[in-house]
Amino acid sequence: MDSQSERKLAENELIFKKHNERIKRGVEKLVAQSKVDDLTLNLFCECSNEKCQKMVAVSTSDYDRVHRNNRYFIVLRGHENMQVEKVIEKNSHFSVVEKLITPPATTGMQLNPT
Repeated sequence: MDSQSERKLAENELIFKKHNERIKRGVEKLVAQSKVDDLTLNLFCECSNEKCQKMVAVSTSDYDRVHRNNRYFIVLRGHENMQVEKVIEKNSHFSVVEKLITPPATTGMQLNPT
């Protein structure tokens, strides 16, 4: 796989990750006054398949823990792409993968609505 193709796969995953960050921030604002410490969110799979629209249940604590590392992404089990990432952990709902190439910078990244 050439570096341009690898970069496109990384960009696809980053788009899903950015959507999930927005969803999580919105939910956190809604429950800021509640006594709930940890929520389960249905978020987009952050896999490299740009057509994937599957959802994955992730607790806010897991989401925060995983995304402390900008090379880590949450994908549904079976959506791992071993050409561009390696599996860091698995549970019954999702896998955490680490990009083998540096993901593109998120600063100023525009999300494509299509």
